[in-house]
Amino acid sequence: MAWIENENIDNDHCKFGPILFKNESEMEQFMVFNWSCFFGFPFWCRQYRLNKKFRIDLLGHDPEKKIIYVIELKKGAQRSNHITQLNNYMRLLSEKAWVDDLLIKGILINHIEDYLSVRCA
Repeated sequence: MAWIENENIDNDHCKFGPILFKNESEMEQFMVFNWSCFFGFPFWCRQYRLNKKFRIDLLGHDPEKKIIYVIELKKGAQRSNHITQLNNYMRLLSEKAWVDDLLIKGILINHIEDYLSVRCA
């Protein structure tokens, strides 16, 4: 059973059995529905369009700390091109005028078999 340790959440709510997703869309829905189990900052939006070609899977925003979190979800093992993609999204987001005074942090979450792997950029 998956167990998320976070002193700011209700741990009884955040116990999961094996986590299996058919695709990244299912993974995204699960992460949004269970946001507070995984993150200590508020959910902001999903599928944020950077331009005609690129969309960010999930965005979190901590207004007190002035941080935007770019969250990229991938099915399968982490690869170097996933980190490159996340860094590219962070760079493109930093070029938006409304982001001017905000710190941008990236989080890559991979679904591998029945567990989630997290890496921060």
